[in-house]
Amino acid sequence: MIDASAFTFSEPELLSDLAAKVVDVPHSYTTKSSIITHLAKSLAAPDYFGANWDALDECLRDLGWLEERFVVIRHDGVPRLPVDVLRVYLDVLARAVQSWRGQNEHEVVVTFPLTAREEIMTVAKEPVASLDRKRRR
Repeated sequence: MIDASAFTFSEPELLSDLAAKVVDVPHSYTTKSSIITHLAKSLAAPDYFGANWDALDECLRDLGWLEERFVVIRHDGVPRLPVDVLRVYLDVLARAVQSWRGQNEHEVVVTFPLTAREEIMTVAKEPVASLDRKRRR
């Protein structure tokens, strides 16, 4: 299961004044590669970024190259990824949020609109089976 309590459900303007590196993720993404590429470019990931789930997971739990302390990954809706891919994506995001809790160097906040709450909660209830196998997709 994915810990959906890691996510913030709010209206986007509530976080717009925060001095942070803000990455807007449109709901129109439909493939793993498109969403990983978008996040890597938006976060100016290091050159060695591997463009896969493991690399994204590692990248979001390092962030040493960013000057900004706060990183906000703001979604305008739930990405239209296949459900198994969406589960892995949400799991990577939740683990990043949890890994930075209580840390002083960085804080990661992942937001979705209030209207996405039910869908995220439903998807999050299902187990992320064979995560390593899913990541290779």
